[in-house]
Amino acid sequence: MENILFKPYLIDYKAPVGALKVNEEVKINLYINSSYNIYRLKLVMLNDLEDVVLVNYLEFKDTFYKDITYNHYYTSFSLNDPYIYFYYFEFSDCYGEHFIIPNDLCDGVLSDSLTSKFQVNVYSKTSPSFNWYKGKVMYQIMVDRFHRSKDIHSLDMKYKTNFYLHLDFNEHVLNGPYNGEYHVDFFGGDLKGIEDKLDYLESLGVGVIYLNPIFLSPTSHKYNTSDYMMIDPMYGTIDDFISLITKAKEKKISIILDGVFNHTGDDSIYFNKYGRFSSLGAYQSKKSPYYSWYDFDEFPNKYRSWWGISTLPSVNQKSGFASFVTGENGVIDTWMKTGIKGFRLDVVDEICDDFTIKIHDAIRKVDSDAIVIGEVWEDASNKCAYGVRRKYFEGSELDSVMNYELKNGIIDYLRNDNLRSLVKVTRTLLNNYPKQNLDLMMNILSTHDTYRIITMLSKVDENSVSDKLNFKLDSDTLSHAIKKLFMAYTITYTMPGIPCIYYGDEVYMEGFRDPYSREAMKWDVTTPLQAYLKALAEIRKDNVFTDGVYHEVYFDNMHFVYEREKDDTKYTIIINNSAYPYTYHITGLNALTNRFIIKSITIDPYNSVIIKNKK
Repeated sequence: MENILFKPYLIDYKAPVGALKVNEEVKINLYINSSYNIYRLKLVMLNDLEDVVLVNYLEFKDTFYKDITYNHYYTSFSLNDPYIYFYYFEFSDCYGEHFIIPNDLCDGVLSDSLTSKFQVNVYSKTSPSFNWYKGKVMYQIMVDRFHRSKDIHSLDMKYKTNFYLHLDFNEHVLNGPYNGEYHVDFFGGDLKGIEDKLDYLESLGVGVIYLNPIFLSPTSHKYNTSDYMMIDPMYGTIDDFISLITKAKEKKISIILDGVFNHTGDDSIYFNKYGRFSSLGAYQSKKSPYYSWYDFDEFPNKYRSWWGISTLPSVNQKSGFASFVTGENGVIDTWMKTGIKGFRLDVVDEICDDFTIKIHDAIRKVDSDAIVIGEVWEDASNKCAYGVRRKYFEGSELDSVMNYELKNGIIDYLRNDNLRSLVKVTRTLLNNYPKQNLDLMMNILSTHDTYRIITMLSKVDENSVSDKLNFKLDSDTLSHAIKKLFMAYTITYTMPGIPCIYYGDEVYMEGFRDPYSREAMKWDVTTPLQAYLKALAEIRKDNVFTDGVYHEVYFDNMHFVYEREKDDTKYTIIINNSAYPYTYHITGLNALTNRFIIKSITIDPYNSVIIKNKK
């Protein structure tokens, strides 16, 4: 039996759950084993500098909790400054001073030392409605690798001086340099190719397309921008882009772009290291209009770059570059006016708060309902980068982040049978994030920067594979990984946030990290997962999955049960990650089979169900 009952991710203990608005009152209920003779029970609140900002003594409620086992204590408070705070409980008894702190699953536990603290975030601004975004399904596309609409030899390779063309779209990527350079092999995917496949995306239930960078660049990934104002000619023209946006809108599909604003390419009109552009680049002369955009240690060959990669010179975010990106007729203004619905910000943790706010404001100035998504690999509510605590969710910077935390928790559960990891993640996100941001999370399973999800779930270690390019899972391993994959998508589609499919995952494309996760789309393959994802997308049309409440119901080593509910509707999601059938007592409609369940359902090994019923 637990001596302490305090679970801040549940409304019975902390109301409201999650981050707080400025000056919003939060009510705390704490239950302590009645055998403790407690006096001076208090809540102590600290700011990020460990300064005490609030001390509240809890009152004893003259009732027991459930039975005589627990005494009930309560208090309430509000905070008037947006930021991150930490708190704990402290009390005395005849044995001395004690603390109530969170354990590894976010539950309050008794401790004689202050080794951890609970977190509460306070934000000042609320987000727009994002009705166009909530409840949708996202699809990530690397344009060169998705679909080509014309012959490979007709590509406009302007500004490309060293490149390799794959004549066959089904060829493997190059897994090494070509003439000394990496990522210069091209498959010829283009904007018209995406437009040609809009019917396919619509059939999957996709409502948002996230495009990796599309601006001029010498590489296939295009994270080394040459010209922010120009679509790479190999992808098409501005007219092609407008046509894609227009045709996508007709199918109620919105498009967001990748914003790479921490660095440019060295082969760009701004840096012009190789003299391939007519502009006077920063590398060429201190008199360049772009010279102040970069930080040189020794001109011209020693300069600050992203992670020390010389082809990616970092920009000085306090220079004119910030105005170029966020000002009138600047990068964001120009592309937002084409009709896109927002940006995903590459390596946002390397962009200072002031610049991120300017980016946010520039996006919102054109479209007040556009979204700003950040690439953050950790808990974005308490992220520290370069010694600075980020303020992503205070209301002026990000609306959403790539949910790597959830991704890692799902993989740890399904690959390593560690459900505690996923439970901890869901509780932490629920407790730390403003609900308005939680409902907007970009729930990924794999991306261009990671293993393909089916390869990850197979438990294959890339270090044990000598020929990664031609490696394929054997039939038994693949079959088991597919079962895990279905469960993974059930979770991502039913958790708070919106699921994101990385192109090709739906047809079981395999691959280790870059470049192996960036093969061209396999259009000659169909899988049962495609129909399953369509069914999940239909279920997500219920507004329960736009902003409904999440409740954890039950978990053990292999089984996970949780609910989503809103108004009088409730969905119960049951995951059976075991080799044995699992029976769960419930009555309702099986949302995947449309069969009514009375009293109980048995879930097959490595399977999941979604049951709809009334609250």
